[in-house]
Amino acid sequence: MPNKKSFGPKPIGAPKSGIIMKTETANKIGLFGAISVIVGAIIGVGIFFKNGGVFRNNNGNAWGVLLSWILVFIIAFATAFSYGEVSKAKTKAAGSGLAGWIERYIGYRTGRFIKLAYPMFYYSIYVIAMCTFAAEAIVNIFPNSESAFGSIDNMHFGYVLLIAIGLAIVFIGLNLISSSLTPKMSNYLSLIKFIPITLVVVGGVWSAIANGWANNLFKHPGMVWVPDNVNQAPTLTGQFSLVGVFASLPAIMFAFDSFLIVGSIQHSVKNPTKTVPLSIVLSMSLCGILYALITIAQIICGCGDPYTVFASLQIKIGNSAVIVFSIIIGLLLFLSLFGVCNSIILAAVRSCQAAINEEVIVGSKWFKKISNGKRSDVFGGCVLTAIFSAIWFIVGGIPSLILNTDQVIDGLSNLVVVVMFFVYGVVPLFSLPRWCKVSEKEVPHVKSQYFTAPLGFLGCTFVVGYSMFYSFLTVPIQNKYGEFKTWGLFFKYDHAIPNWAAALIFWGTGLLFIVLPLLNDLLIKLTDKSYNQRLIWEPERASTRA
Repeated sequence: MPNKKSFGPKPIGAPKSGIIMKTETANKIGLFGAISVIVGAIIGVGIFFKNGGVFRNNNGNAWGVLLSWILVFIIAFATAFSYGEVSKAKTKAAGSGLAGWIERYIGYRTGRFIKLAYPMFYYSIYVIAMCTFAAEAIVNIFPNSESAFGSIDNMHFGYVLLIAIGLAIVFIGLNLISSSLTPKMSNYLSLIKFIPITLVVVGGVWSAIANGWANNLFKHPGMVWVPDNVNQAPTLTGQFSLVGVFASLPAIMFAFDSFLIVGSIQHSVKNPTKTVPLSIVLSMSLCGILYALITIAQIICGCGDPYTVFASLQIKIGNSAVIVFSIIIGLLLFLSLFGVCNSIILAAVRSCQAAINEEVIVGSKWFKKISNGKRSDVFGGCVLTAIFSAIWFIVGGIPSLILNTDQVIDGLSNLVVVVMFFVYGVVPLFSLPRWCKVSEKEVPHVKSQYFTAPLGFLGCTFVVGYSMFYSFLTVPIQNKYGEFKTWGLFFKYDHAIPNWAAALIFWGTGLLFIVLPLLNDLLIKLTDKSYNQRLIWEPERASTRA
């Protein structure tokens, strides 16, 4: 029998088709269908854009790079597996996801906080980050004989930001025009990202063999390939460093961030009690294998990023062929990122619209008012997404323009993942019998939760703690003006940002994560005396206010 019980209204503007489906009408999917959904959500282009930093952090040491990926895989696997139980709890509002589960397991105030943090913090930062990465990919489509990274080295970063802003406007506009167009685009574009993955793996093996394994980092640590290294001298020290391993963890977490999709398919699969946990194990294992293949292919050819994989074959296949391959890779990466931007902004718009519908965001009544009579059922969500994205474009864009670097925006994308992974790690602890508020009759306890929940929590907490107390506190105190090279993608900068600036960005971003939801509720208190929902700081007994 279909589950027709509802704890609240369905959010306006939810996709009519896609991953989130009505359990009353959707056909149940089996094990392989569940695996394809999870793998499709997790596997993306993050590994291409983040692996360059991972190689730098680990000094070109192959074992350090692999250990970094293995540690994050264990943390992400344990955390994702824990949500196999967490996601069985019914939420009060349909489609509320993580915020709804937090409300059931931890409490109303924490759930409300996350419900606000998602549109104001998480999705808004992701919008500017992914649009910026896509803008860099556009520039890198056009080859430059003087650079392995396309023509991005010859322009000011301000032009990249202009392209990124243009992309954000286009995708928000598409959501405004049609609420069904972007989900369909997402389904088609999600397949494209597997093409560059295959090409880079094949190209990496080809490059390694063609160059006589000269840049194989397993045999020659530090021999990361660069275009002008005519003397074949090591470009990095090659030394193994735990500091480098730990510094790489936030960037790699970026590649696993979509694992919470496992909760969305809970009620859309056949025999979910058995199928979902098994699909998590198999799909996360498959993702780990795919990421390992890509990373090993890059290690054996000594190329930390996808653009240099085929550039390293220049002597063997000629400059013309390298240009052709570079254009193909650049175009495919852009199309992949085009799809990612589409999905992120789609999710951001739906998150903002849900906040408006539930009247948790300041100005909800005004957003509803301006939406009346509009063709789009997510008009308010589009406007709110544009506002939040503009704010974060200013926050991340101004220092990026001044410093002429992509380090700031890359850093923001890492920091938002670190913050949210900490939240991801905490929630499963409250599913353990000692603290669980959800009845065992509704959600039967799974024995494996006693192992996976603490493991995921400890792993996520370690990454946050290491970042807080070592990377962004101890290091800046000891070496205030030292160069912070952990962040940065393909944009060439003359000097890395100083450690004190990276620390300022980290602590400032963390402060905004805490302040923005509180500021929202403070503004509601000051502007709407008739508001009858509990604010974040109000205890349970204060259900209404005068």
